[in-house]
Amino acid sequence: MKPFFLLKLPHIPFKEIAMSLNVVALAMCSEKSRKAIELMKLKATQLVITQVFNEHLVYMSINNGLWFTWKLFFPSEVANPEGFTEQFTIDGKVFQSITTENWDYAYRICSLSDNYHNSAHTIQKFIRKTFVCQNVEYHIDVDGCENFDHYVLETVNKDPECKTLELGTTIYVPLENSKYKTRAAGPLNPWHVEFVLSNLNENIELIISGDPGDDFRYTKIISRKSLVIYSPRWFTYQNLVESKSEKLFISSENKSDEACIALEEIISYFKSWITGKQSSILCLAVRNNWMLHSEEVFNKLTNGIETSVFDERRNASDYKNNWLSKVTEYTDRLVDIRANDGSVASIVCKPNMLFFGVWSKASNP
Repeated sequence: MKPFFLLKLPHIPFKEIAMSLNVVALAMCSEKSRKAIELMKLKATQLVITQVFNEHLVYMSINNGLWFTWKLFFPSEVANPEGFTEQFTIDGKVFQSITTENWDYAYRICSLSDNYHNSAHTIQKFIRKTFVCQNVEYHIDVDGCENFDHYVLETVNKDPECKTLELGTTIYVPLENSKYKTRAAGPLNPWHVEFVLSNLNENIELIISGDPGDDFRYTKIISRKSLVIYSPRWFTYQNLVESKSEKLFISSENKSDEACIALEEIISYFKSWITGKQSSILCLAVRNNWMLHSEEVFNKLTNGIETSVFDERRNASDYKNNWLSKVTEYTDRLVDIRANDGSVASIVCKPNMLFFGVWSKASNP
């Protein structure tokens, strides 16, 4: 059988055949094949660069049809480093590796590395050069990231494609008298939480998934456009009412944690929104530990503020912030509220979760 020279095909038939193959593996065959894949202008729906104390990897997804993970290990971390017999070369750097998954939709490489930071930089540089990456996320903590403050200021803040920074990590701890484990927030240095809250580009979504401890409090006004907090014991009602964020998600990883914000305070917050004092908020989600059924939360909520029947005739596509359209099946726990300036929002009560979303601002008909 004669060899088939894939790279000599015209662009359109090459693209059709390449899409039926593993395009990441194909791009790593040679610089010529990498450039051929680059010309396809494939968009990565997500690129995540993770450098935390227990994990160092680069992850990419393409059109929700291919998931690629490149995980890094120190040689001392693996029981059988001599088993890493495959070699991948990127920009002259050789990665001793082993391929743990190689399917049409999932491709995973594990490699040995003496320097996580440099290796991750080489890998993500190769990916960005080959694919169109417009949705970049960094996931770091101080134990896994070298020169933490410099990395945030010079790498994360100056990355024009960065949309999200996740600080900290979650760990799995055994449940008492059980063989199962539960997710819990890993520890975080309070200084690093304060540093990121104060210095991260405000247009980058910030996810705080670690626990800075019982004594941590943040006294400055939070101006982040989007903020997600796990283990939010430090996040007070004062933080909530002073926040200038458009999107807030407050969630406890541990069900035994006490609620950081009382239901009565949430009702007061909605009353402030009605009078125009919380004009920046577009979306608020609170995973609570109020120890109440959703019906009890709903009754307290509707007794505390004036509500109206949820408008099912509303065309969600007419609004920029139409995320509430995804939860319209919960109409028995779904109501509208109207601000004095004419803005309309909806509130959804689900078990242990309360959603609030603004359909439009007064200036947007």
